[in-house]
Amino acid sequence: MSNVPAFASTPIVGYADVPSGADTSYTAPATTTTATFAPVLGANGSKITEVDYMALGSTLNGLVNVFLFDGSAYHLVDTVTITASTASTTAAGNSYKKLYNNFFVPNGWSIRVTSTVGSQLIGVRFYGGNF
Repeated sequence: MSNVPAFASTPIVGYADVPSGADTSYTAPATTTTATFAPVLGANGSKITEVDYMALGSTLNGLVNVFLFDGSAYHLVDTVTITASTASTTAAGNSYKKLYNNFFVPNGWSIRVTSTVGSQLIGVRFYGGNF
């Protein structure tokens, strides 16, 4: 273990739209979307400090699951409850924010999202930094 602390030095932003197919697996989801990051996730790993969920249209009651994927296995990080809402030009859709102290992404891993119900119009944004 190092005696010098590591701090995230380069800000990153990631984005994923929740896939349209329903997937209820907590260990081996088949319908996922991989988050795209700018800049890419760090060679020494990354830390995610905030995840925002925003309705991009009508939503249904269900769950959005966030996974870390190591290339062969899925690791559930968090589950967020989404409530039903109807898209409108006069009212904002539902949005949710979660803050994290210990959401780390090892080098070579990716973040994937799923929904337990189909046709869920939700964008997921990830904010953090690279080591």
